[in-house]
Amino acid sequence: MSLFGNKSFDDVIDDMEHKEPMRYQGLLCDMETNVLTLEAFRKWLSAEWYEKVLLSDEFPEFEYFKIPRDTAPKREVLNDEEYMELCRWMQYKYTREKDIKDLEKTKRIVFSKFLTIQYNTGMRNKEELGLRWKDITPNPNSKDPDDYLITISADRSKTGKSRQIAAPIGDKLEAIKREYRKLDIKPLPDDYVFINLAKTKRGHNIPYDTPSLERRLKQVLIGSGLKEKLESEGRHITLYSARHFYCTKRLQAGVDVFLLALNMGTSVKYIEETYSHLKTSVMYQEVSAGQGKRGRIENQEPQV
Repeated sequence: MSLFGNKSFDDVIDDMEHKEPMRYQGLLCDMETNVLTLEAFRKWLSAEWYEKVLLSDEFPEFEYFKIPRDTAPKREVLNDEEYMELCRWMQYKYTREKDIKDLEKTKRIVFSKFLTIQYNTGMRNKEELGLRWKDITPNPNSKDPDDYLITISADRSKTGKSRQIAAPIGDKLEAIKREYRKLDIKPLPDDYVFINLAKTKRGHNIPYDTPSLERRLKQVLIGSGLKEKLESEGRHITLYSARHFYCTKRLQAGVDVFLLALNMGTSVKYIEETYSHLKTSVMYQEVSAGQGKRGRIENQEPQV
């Protein structure tokens, strides 16, 4: 068979595991799980074929090997220390760099507010970029002036259902308005919150798009020194990582998963499947209640 050429079985296995794993990906499915796949492959081969060359007329047709779904958590997020480091760098370095023009300074401040709002609400990129000023109102159930309600309309929601998000973002909204006033921009109810400030688009009520803000994020990660650290650990952070950070922090704070699902516009099932490792650690105190040394049943004295 041309896929294998004149190679022994051991040579083919060596290629699959070390040299050319991508070449055989279509044949043996995901090569990251090659331990299971190759074991199944070994069992399929008869002993008399072990050292023979695999020819096209000898190789059978079969479907991909069934591989159990990997349920290990894959969401890459910043930890608390990294997030605070990023916020401090944006506040004291990125937005205060010398010799940058006023327009660029405003762009940087607005981006930093976009990012921190996303980290405090868990909104998807499309949802936040599609926000209009009329979608944001003070929370009538809170006495804190920073508490706002954000309405995500059905046409911007991934689920096709509208919802409201409660978040303490009042100070960030005021900072954005303050920057716009410096450019003689007076936000109207139908205006997008994150309007594109490029000269060719300013005044046309056009929001930023995800790629342009992803480029900003990359610059921020490089400038803050976090990108080098993240790459050394094999971690890749995007704008969407903010959503996972938000969910992680809310679960760690003990927020009810049903309420969290409503706030994020997702299902309880998705949160439980994706963040089950967090739920277990967060609920440890309740699950292990009464299981201290003196609380364990086997250590209790019999009642007479």
